[in-house]
Amino acid sequence: MVLTEVTTPLFMTENDQALAQSVMETFCRLHTDGSVPDDAKNFVGVVKAIANGQTVTAFTCRTELTIEQAAEVLGLPESDLVELLDSGEIESRRDGDRCMVNVGSLFEYDRETTRLQNEALDELTQQAQEMGLY
Repeated sequence: MVLTEVTTPLFMTENDQALAQSVMETFCRLHTDGSVPDDAKNFVGVVKAIANGQTVTAFTCRTELTIEQAAEVLGLPESDLVELLDSGEIESRRDGDRCMVNVGSLFEYDRETTRLQNEALDELTQQAQEMGLY
């Protein structure tokens, strides 16, 4: 099998979705204890999402995005992203006049932010329950 770089969006058909489901079933038979090796978790997550008909966007960790693209991925205004880049919370580099954002760092920031938000929501829910509000 030869892997090539995909530069345009791929639209998954029902056959692709069925194939992804078959891959998951085969994987599950190979790992009867239900475990997923750490180095395969991202791949398995992508295949599960495809099998369930979800939208998947995949980047390699070496991919870089422009500020505009990175802001769109995070759902932030560009000015907020620039502040994160300037503070070093998300890795970037200069390429002439352009700033290129490291995708791995971008998603690491997003995961950490989501984790912190979930912790805060859990704490608020617990406080509301203790006060009899929830």
